[in-house]
Amino acid sequence: MTEASAFFGVPSVRLSRSRRVTALRFALCLLLSGMGASVAAIAAGSGKVTMDFEFYWRGARLWLDGRDPYAVGVGSAAWPLSDALFYPLPALMALVPIARLPMGIAAALFVGVSIGFLAWCLSRAAQWPLLMLASPGFLLAALFGQWAPWLILGMFVPTLGAVFMCKPSIGLACFASRPNWRAAIGCAVLGVLSIALWPGWLSEWRTNLASLEAHRPPILTWWGLPLAAAAIRWRERDARLVLALACVPQVLGFMDQTPLLLIARSRREMAFLVLAGWVAAIPWIRELGGPAGPRMASAWPAVLLGAYLPALYLVLRRPRQPGDVHASHLDVE
Repeated sequence: MTEASAFFGVPSVRLSRSRRVTALRFALCLLLSGMGASVAAIAAGSGKVTMDFEFYWRGARLWLDGRDPYAVGVGSAAWPLSDALFYPLPALMALVPIARLPMGIAAALFVGVSIGFLAWCLSRAAQWPLLMLASPGFLLAALFGQWAPWLILGMFVPTLGAVFMCKPSIGLACFASRPNWRAAIGCAVLGVLSIALWPGWLSEWRTNLASLEAHRPPILTWWGLPLAAAAIRWRERDARLVLALACVPQVLGFMDQTPLLLIARSRREMAFLVLAGWVAAIPWIRELGGPAGPRMASAWPAVLLGAYLPALYLVLRRPRQPGDVHASHLDVE
């Protein structure tokens, strides 16, 4: 025994094994982080994909320059994008540390860091939760630089729950599933700070949102009505996640639906959700001519069959649980 292990009564062999496991886990998370960062960097430099990340990256740069990112002309030199800015000021504030970097490097950091930390959280008790990162939603989130990995990370680490403010519609559903005082306080502080820094951003943001189309909550569509069945189990957080997510505006492209993967409680259930996602996503991606196809609204059959209904099935097939009690490797730290 070493002096330290003898003092604590821990055999050095067991301590050494624990260190090796931790080192391998860290290496795996680093590898996954690098893979996600590479996808984002390639997408940013390809010129063939308009990343969501570019909207809040450009918005943050304009805001730092003292310009109004919500009023800049669409298609102008300062905003060479086909849509106005639909993200709130907290999303731009979160990007301030990397906003001055070239977009490729900034996107790589944004995606790589989130996937690396999320992989660390997912693998703390078992390896099978990492299957989540192989889902179509996560691949597309890395490709477009979406907030999805950060939002899920906020569900694991309540101290980071303020990130829900960066995409408040999906963030609200995440919070409804796993409410926490630290996340609530973080969101409140970030919201108040944003208004203190720029009192008028909220009205301008809402003006831009008024022009946004094809983002209706699934529950308000005829195909989304079956999802209301989750209400009969509303006391369980997995059912609340399905119901709350179905009640908020979202992009039907598998990215905004990635929080549903947290419903899995076993390797088999996670594999089922990931496989169902790919079976539904592949024909949709082919039909649109690639993930950047312009008709995202036509994805509702794929999203319903590949994300919502499999999640609802897992929720309703389980025996009723008292409150939020359940056995899962995907609990909040």
